Order: sequence, then structure tokens, then C-alpha cells
Amino acid sequence: MATELQFIKEVSGTNVTTLSVTDCFGKGYDVYQVILNAESNSTDGYWGLQLIDNSGSTITGSEYAQAYLLMRSYNTFIENKNTASSTIYTGYDQDYGATLNLYIYNPDDSGSYTQGTFATDGGSSTNLIGTKGAFVHKTAEVISGMHFKMSAGSNDFNYINVSVYGVK
Repeated sequence: MATELQFIKEVSGTNVTTLSVTDCFGKGYDVYQVILNAESNSTDGYWGLQLIDNSGSTITGSEYAQAYLLMRSYNTFIENKNTASSTIYTGYDQDYGATLNLYIYNPDDSGSYTQGTFATDGGSSTNLIGTKGAFVHKTAEVISGMHFKMSAGSNDFNYINVSVYGVK
């Protein structure tokens, strides 16, 4: 079965610590695809994702469960699971640039948990890191957007570009 992507929104930032993508859901799709291209300015380059509720507030409570596999070219893989996280860790970049491919399921449905699956490529100029994972927001509510941030508060994105598509 072929799928079609319907462009919804694109948001970019340069030298920012966070980037919010607001009003990108609620367009009548059960599935949304999000493509993020970014580069951090730090050696501590974990990317964090938090959802934005229907009132426009970033969800910062421990309402997320996630599991991901960090696949490192230079060492063993790392499996990570968390059932009560305040941030979804979606990838890693060490001042080299990376891409996130994220699917969000049911953000428009107030009676369902919003879920996601993702894959990321990134790392440094000499060490490659891939990430594959999934998450669930453990509160049934309408989600209107996403908030991206670096794992450490003083780090920022040299650049970040987020494109959102509805999947038909």
C-alpha cells in the first residue's frame, strides 16, 4: 500500500537551546511523520523531545515511557528503558549533524495515548551512532505540538530544522 505525505509545517532555528513546533497536529491524521535535521554545538549531544498539550503547555512531568537502542560504531550497543521519564531521548549528535525520522501516532485523539517510533543517525566525525526506539505518552489527551531540546541546559543547536507531514 502506497502512502502519501501531506506537508503541514516547517520550523527552523539557529543557535537555539530549544525549538517548539506548535499547532502541527490536529489536522485529521492518525499518523504524522516528523523529519528533524540538526547539529549540536557540544560533545554532550543527546536530543530530547517533549510533547505540547492542547493548551500550549510543554509536558514536563514524568508521563513518558520509552525504550531505545543506541547503536555505536566504536563500542557495544546500549539498550535503555524508562517507564517514568520527563523527556524522550530520540538521538545523539556530537557537533557533526544528524537526522531524526519520527512517526507520531494518535496525537489528535483525546481518548488514546500518543505514541511514537523513531530512528536517528548521528555521532561525531569519527564515531557513528544510530538510535532506534519507541515511546508512549501515558496520559490520554490531545497533543498539539512538540518541543525539542538538548540534554544539557547550556548546550544548543547550531541549527535545527523540523518538518511535519500528515501520513495518508
